[in-house]
Amino acid sequence: MSTPLNCVLLQGLSREQRHWEDFPDRLARAIPGLRPILVDLPGNGALFQRTSPDTVEDLVEAVREEVRALKCDPPYLVLGLSLGGMLAWDWMLAYPQEISGIVVMNTSLGGECSLTKRMFPKSFLRLAAAFMRRDALARERAIVHWMSNRRDDTQVLAARWAEYARQCPVSSANVLRQLRAAARFHPGEEQPTRPVLVLSSSADRVTSPDCSLAVAQHHGLLMHSHPKAGHDLPLDAPVWVIEQLARWLV
Repeated sequence: MSTPLNCVLLQGLSREQRHWEDFPDRLARAIPGLRPILVDLPGNGALFQRTSPDTVEDLVEAVREEVRALKCDPPYLVLGLSLGGMLAWDWMLAYPQEISGIVVMNTSLGGECSLTKRMFPKSFLRLAAAFMRRDALARERAIVHWMSNRRDDTQVLAARWAEYARQCPVSSANVLRQLRAAARFHPGEEQPTRPVLVLSSSADRVTSPDCSLAVAQHHGLLMHSHPKAGHDLPLDAPVWVIEQLARWLV
């Protein structure tokens, strides 16, 4: 890569930048010149005391403000997971001059997939119950179970995520506001104006992989699917995600 590329990483519902774990470091090592930019959505992580917007459009404005505060110049490559993918999509449509390309992972767009595929009813009910739990460790164990298909170090991972939650607790109100933003996001028929890579998990137990397929087919986009990873694709298959990104950037 001849010139440095600022790469903004956007997490999903109620998650913060630390939930990327070692993915940003792996990304920077694997793709020279790529600079991961980590931000939190209002209501999450370091911004847990703020009220989360309840529209994707307002969440994008908040992210743009954070990135500007970090003195990171556009254009940006934006990697978005789940809700983060919706933000990446809206950012591209609203401010194409700021975007060099986007990668959307296990995301969905309203109007292209049914609500019951955008979030499976069973996973919605189980995750909703998890978010209501006061005990951070019990809550994060349930979230890890649904978000990841890993079975090797889930107890250690849940304990670490529970500590994140104790340090930066996300309120139930903010979870609901972000969920509302995701559910109401309908970008319409406007076509992408920048390169888009769609990545999905065939074994996702939160969002149907049909949603990623619908995005790719509706807009004629390149898509790759991992056969075993869960909803948190970069957590379960970081090497695979980076390989797809590196090939796409060439």
